This record gives sequence, structure tokens and C-alpha cells, in this order.
Amino acid sequence: MEDTKKRKSHKKLVVFLISLILVILIPIGILWVTGPHLLSTTSRDIQVYDHDKAFIDKHEYVFVAKVNDLVKTKQYDGTGTDIPYTFYSIDQIEFIKGEKQSDESLLCFYGGRKYIFFYSLLNSNDERIQENEYYLFIANQKAKNSTNRRIGKNDFIITNNDQKILLKGYNPNLSLTEQNDNIQFIISRYQNIVNQQIGNESLNIPFFSSKEELVNYFDYIAIVQIHEPFIRHSNGNGMGSEIPAIAYRFGSCHYLKGSILEGNNKALYCYGTNFWEDEGKTFDHYVSLLNQDEVYLMFANTKEKDCQNTRIGENDFVIMDNYQLILLENYDINQTYDNQSAAIMNLIQEYQNLLAQN
Repeated sequence: MEDTKKRKSHKKLVVFLISLILVILIPIGILWVTGPHLLSTTSRDIQVYDHDKAFIDKHEYVFVAKVNDLVKTKQYDGTGTDIPYTFYSIDQIEFIKGEKQSDESLLCFYGGRKYIFFYSLLNSNDERIQENEYYLFIANQKAKNSTNRRIGKNDFIITNNDQKILLKGYNPNLSLTEQNDNIQFIISRYQNIVNQQIGNESLNIPFFSSKEELVNYFDYIAIVQIHEPFIRHSNGNGMGSEIPAIAYRFGSCHYLKGSILEGNNKALYCYGTNFWEDEGKTFDHYVSLLNQDEVYLMFANTKEKDCQNTRIGENDFVIMDNYQLILLENYDINQTYDNQSAAIMNLIQEYQNLLAQN
């Protein structure tokens, strides 16, 4: 009888212990499956830049890299920002600005795992970095007089979402110029900013991360043929810029978005063309010199209502960068747009499809 009681008591103890273990393990398992949770965000003053050029000027490095592995997380040690720092190993692929650093250089992301299942992030840097993905990074290294003991002198620092742009579909076997259209779009925009030879002169040119954003931003998308230039001047006379410009007369072949504007003062007002190369300035990364009779797919808006530049007509199209004009080589103006070469028709169809989605 006593042995039976002992066996029952032992059985109850085993059941109790198993139940206790399950009560502890099940929540841990759920947390593990669902991934880490955000514990807190730390507020930090966000630097606001007037335009992309000012943003790039404040950073030493603009480069493409592959993020490999999460190497380590360093907790706050009394130096730097009171937040964990997460360090990733990276492959430095190509630099648009700055030069390649040591292969031992790490990417330091402000934010990271604070406890086993919980993260602490900056409010300005709440998009976590994905391993085994390719990014365009805009970064600095720590200052020479920095007292921050957690960051190596050759590490790249990421404190803001704007400093990391995911390059979806990046193919490591292709050069930058052979990547998909969206990646080329992103890369060329920053190449243009870095390579422009214009001192402190700049325009507030919008940046687009995809063709969808490009199509949505502009009010007019049209096939146009360039005629003769009729205004050349070395001062912008408005828009806060002294960048030279050329205005071209043009003929419209077909509008994909918007419609033909009324009035006689229609022109393409192009900033930064190469007409003044003999003055020691080139402007290839605003708008290159256009050749008469060439046909382009144009993306443009008319001048803004508060623009003080009296040389821009009310119905003129403002062109501030090369991406607003796509050359349609061998376009036959005697044929309709849907009777052109396969390459031209495919290009036009691509933008028509994007417009149809809106």
C-alpha cells in the first residue's frame, strides 16, 4: 500500500515537473519562432539636408557592398550612443566616393540585440540590415578625436535609414552598368552627384528609387524631337542657382502622360549643359548637350509657381538631369510610336504599363 502511494506521488511530481518545463519552454519557443521584438527606440536628432548633394558632401564613402554575417554586438560601455552596436562583415564591391578600406573593416549599425529576444534601435535607424543582401551605403568612419571605444578606426558607421539602400536583385556576376534597371537608376543618381564638377552650385533634384516613383512624380511623359536651341545663358537667374542653361525648341510626337500645352513659349529648359566647357566647367551630370533632330522620351514638369526665373516660360518643360531624357535611337518621325523598332516599342510599352497601374 505504501509503495503504491509512493509511485502515485512520484508520478504526480513527474507530471508537475513536465508541466512546469512546458510552461517555461512554450513561450520561449514562440518568441524564438516569431523572431526578436523591439524593446525600445532611442530618440536622436536627425540631420535634415536641403538636397542630395549636401547629404553626400557630409559623408566620406558611397559604395556598394554585400553584407555577410553578423559578427558581434557590443553593449553600451559608457562611450558613444547609449544603444547596442551591431557589427557585420562585408564585401566591399565598388566605391562611388572614397576608396576601399581594409578587408577587416566592419559595418557598424547603431542598434541591436539588447537582451536574448529583444532589440533596441534608434528612431532614425529602425530598418535592420539583412544578411546576404547587397546595399548601397553612404557612410563615415569615426572621427580621429572620437572617444568611442566600441568602433574600429576603419569601420563604416550607419546611424540613419537614408545611409543604406537595399539593391534588390543585385547580380554579383554583373558590373554596375549591367544590373537591373532599378539598381542602375539608384547607382547613376549618386554617381551623378559625386562626379559633378560644379563646386558648390547645385539644384534640388529629386531622387527616385524606382521607375514607378519617376512616373508618378512627373506630370508629362512624351516623345519629343529636339529642334534648335534659342536661349543660352551662363546664369540661372532663379531657382537659387547660378548654373548655366540652354532652352531648346521641340516638337512633340506623342504624349504618354499629360497633353499638349497651349501657348507659344514651349521649350525644354535644360540646366547644366556643356555649352560652356571652354570656361572650365562641365555639366555632364545635369543635362548633356542635346543634338538637333534627335528624339527622346521625356519626363518633365512645367516650372513651379513660385519660381522666380523669368527666362523659363509658363509652359516650358524644366529638365534638371539626364534621367529625364531617354534617347530613342533611330526613331522614325514619319511613323507612329507603335511602328518603331522592337527596342523602342518595348521601352515605351514598359512605361505605358507603369502608367496603367496608377
